[in-house]
Amino acid sequence: MDGSDHFTDSRLFKVLGGYIGLAGIAIAMIFVAFIILIFIVRIIQYPHLRQQVIDHMTG
Repeated sequence: MDGSDHFTDSRLFKVLGGYIGLAGIAIAMIFVAFIILIFIVRIIQYPHLRQQVIDHMTG
């Protein structure tokens, strides 16, 4: 009664395409997080970009 097979029998698991679908979603999430991290680093790195973001958010 450990419940280990319930996840692979679930409808969501089948809709996502099994382990391949879950791996694809995980890779996509890592890619998006990487892009956001690069964007944040660029804003911190370049003062004129930082000022543009501040100006856009405040006015």
